[in-house]
Amino acid sequence: MIWRVLGYVWAAPLTAPALIVAMFFTLFRWVKWIGRGDAAFVWAVNRKRAPQRFVRLWNHKSGMSVGQVVILKNIPDNINDSTRLAHECEHVRQQMILGVFYPVLYVLFWVVIKVVCVHAQARYSNPFELEARRAAGQYIDMEGLHAKLLFLSKKRQR
Repeated sequence: MIWRVLGYVWAAPLTAPALIVAMFFTLFRWVKWIGRGDAAFVWAVNRKRAPQRFVRLWNHKSGMSVGQVVILKNIPDNINDSTRLAHECEHVRQQMILGVFYPVLYVLFWVVIKVVCVHAQARYSNPFELEARRAAGQYIDMEGLHAKLLFLSKKRQR
């Protein structure tokens, strides 16, 4: 219990501005409050009410977490049985442990992977993403095999 409270406090500098933004989006009905998932406050994009520019931001994302605020692309059928939410809740847990160092470390890992492993996908190979996929029971491809196969198939089609 005490560790959870300390996690809330430690992640508060990330959570507070994200909550303000989420409340602003809720006020304009761009997102819809879903509820709580573990330690996360969960919203989903309201595709009918949100401006198209805002909706297009989510074309290549299925969710995002900042502090304890999670915004999902789609409303899950069951908040307690959502793989995407489990993935984002793992990011919330990571942020409760690392606090304000989380975004710095996330970007640092991204840069190192981008520079050192030029054929890897920097975001997909990020250790924070690997851990979140592992926690959610999602597919993990450390070598970027899927991307390599796509590249080879496109090359053969030419």
